[in-house]
Amino acid sequence: MRPLKDQGHPQADHRGKGPVRAGHPAGQSRRAGGMGPGPSQRDRGPPGKDHRSRSDEREKWNRVWASLAEVRELIKEEGSVLRAEHSKLREKLDEEVIQMVSWVRAETTVRMTSVINTGNDLTAESNRKWSWLVQDLALIKRWWRIRS
Repeated sequence: MRPLKDQGHPQADHRGKGPVRAGHPAGQSRRAGGMGPGPSQRDRGPPGKDHRSRSDEREKWNRVWASLAEVRELIKEEGSVLRAEHSKLREKLDEEVIQMVSWVRAETTVRMTSVINTGNDLTAESNRKWSWLVQDLALIKRWWRIRS
């Protein structure tokens, strides 16, 4: 199909130049001219403002961006400190868990040996310790699930 201009379409000359309105030559909108002079230098902003206020505004934003950069650096530093503290705490918790597990093993061995040697049921004191042991094991399991 051939373009509209070649077919003699009446609006073919105005394509891409905006709408054709009465009183405006083809290709000119109201802002493009034809309706008097454009805005003067004095019409750029509220009265009393001049170019110095723009540079002041630019300086203000530069100070804001510099402050943000400083804050970003402080956050990075604080984050590295927090990560170091976190790794120390994890190491300490790991040590405590290892101690707890070794205690659990020892206690279990003592209890099993006692039961095997005596052939008796455990005493009330021993039963209380055993229930604490079971609770500690549950806590260890929960802690390892949260940690991993």
